Amino acid sequence: MKKFYVILTSLSILIFCACSSDTEDLKQQTIVPVEVTLNGLDIAVQPDAFSSQRNMRATASEVGVTRIAFKVYDSNGKEVYKEEKYSGTDEDFDHVKMPLHVGKYTFVAVAHKARITESSVANITSATEASLPELYIPSVTYATKMDVEVKGNTSQSVTMNFGKRITATFRLAVTDTYPDDVEKIQITSDSTKDAAKTPYAFNPTTGLAPTELSYTVEFLRSNAQSNNFTGKKQSLVVFLTAEEQTADILINMLNAKNEVLYTRTLHNVPLRQHGTTTATGTFFTSSVTGDFTFDNTNDPEVNIPLKE
Repeated sequence: MKKFYVILTSLSILIFCACSSDTEDLKQQTIVPVEVTLNGLDIAVQPDAFSSQRNMRATASEVGVTRIAFKVYDSNGKEVYKEEKYSGTDEDFDHVKMPLHVGKYTFVAVAHKARITESSVANITSATEASLPELYIPSVTYATKMDVEVKGNTSQSVTMNFGKRITATFRLAVTDTYPDDVEKIQITSDSTKDAAKTPYAFNPTTGLAPTELSYTVEFLRSNAQSNNFTGKKQSLVVFLTAEEQTADILINMLNAKNEVLYTRTLHNVPLRQHGTTTATGTFFTSSVTGDFTFDNTNDPEVNIPLKE
């Protein structure tokens, strides 16, 4: 599991007593400051490529995390500390040091792989509300929260476990050759629902979206390796509203004029948080082969035939 190690070190404070009531009030309000260190960002995940393996552990660099947003809220829900971490620019990317007073807190963290250099960290507004300011949702997105009590005159170690990624993935694997006039692939989930827009909202405690929305991703031939779609897979990444749910997936193939040349809708496609559903088969010819299977192992991959 992805881990933050938090070292809490208390500082001793000598308070000199006085007889006045003002001094007594000050004495009662004094809080021992502490130093908090978060280190060892060790992300315990089961990426798709390792779905058959258990207890896989990967570092931030191995998983591809490049942004970390971290916030601390006190017992009243007030933000008392925040830090934004950028891989490549922050020398101590997976460590945070901060002063905290003795008390009870909630730590919230969101980590993801930025799509472009200019991408910022996730925006955390509470333990249950956050948003991701990316053009498309990255598959590599993790979130967690933990209640922590900071005590005085002692040292303590706290581990934050990120666990598996919070996203769900639909993957298109077309087995026949793409026609030369197909310049764009457009994949949309539940096209009849309201469209999701960046920044994408989710709950960092559960990793789920607050409402069911339609997500869309587009792929251009000009951006494809060797300027060719044939033999390549395309993925749509979404936030679900439950750990498992179904969606209708609309697939459009468009030309340079943005006209739809070929279209297909896959109905009731099963999607699962931190899982991948792959639709495999021919798209431009009538023959379709394939079986529906469902694997309940860690970070499962679901295989379905590419037919309506």
